[in-house]
Amino acid sequence: MQTDLKQLEISETALQTLTGVPRTLSRSSNARSQEDRKLLKFTIVAASIAALIALLSSLCYFVPNFRIPAAVFAFCLLFGASCLAMEMAELALIGFAFALAAGAYAIYTLTAVSLQIVLLSVAIAGAMALGVAVLIQVIPLGFSKNRNYGNPKPSRSLARLYGEVDKYNKVIRDIHVFDQLEAAGNPIRLHDRESVLSALKITHGDLVRALKTEKILRENPDFNPEQFAIDLNAFHAIQVSEQAGEYGQFFDTTMQIAIAVQKTMRDLQKHP
Repeated sequence: MQTDLKQLEISETALQTLTGVPRTLSRSSNARSQEDRKLLKFTIVAASIAALIALLSSLCYFVPNFRIPAAVFAFCLLFGASCLAMEMAELALIGFAFALAAGAYAIYTLTAVSLQIVLLSVAIAGAMALGVAVLIQVIPLGFSKNRNYGNPKPSRSLARLYGEVDKYNKVIRDIHVFDQLEAAGNPIRLHDRESVLSALKITHGDLVRALKTEKILRENPDFNPEQFAIDLNAFHAIQVSEQAGEYGQFFDTTMQIAIAVQKTMRDLQKHP
């Protein structure tokens, strides 16, 4: 890679120096965030199923006439769901239709049941759902806390900045490929190259400043910043034709990175 591009690139070593957080830790933190979202969805589904089973079971125990329609409802619902999973739409519709009829009849059998029994069954179902949700959440979180004890937790702002750094470095790599194509004899005009490099230098400074700012605020959580701003006027002062030049797309991408960094800096002000 040419010297001018190499100097602009933000290496992994430089990133760790600027942030004080290993890149691998940030990636594992993002992976854990995705796992947490999956765990939440699983918790909701599991708690709902547990509540339904507990509700049906308690009603069957208190109301003998409810047992047969409840069993038919559960069987037809399971049958319809299985057919739907196997893409057997006709059989799935039949199963759901029978489940709907059985459910309606099951509700009809409850019209003669006292309100106390219904409320008791609902309370049992709620307690079962809450217990399942607590078990699903507490046990994995306990292992997670023990596994990550003592490790700093990268912020969302840092994760976004890492993404912008990746985009920024890709622009530099693309320009290097562009230079190689030109050196190979391809008819490429280079009159916009210096303008793009000027924009990249501005973005490099903004990224470094944003990374340092995030680290300082992360290490000083009690500090409340009043104002952050990144002046984009310097970009507009660079005379570049975004449509005519081959480097126009690189310049546009660099502008978008600068705007994203500016937004992240403002977010740091609100949520350090």
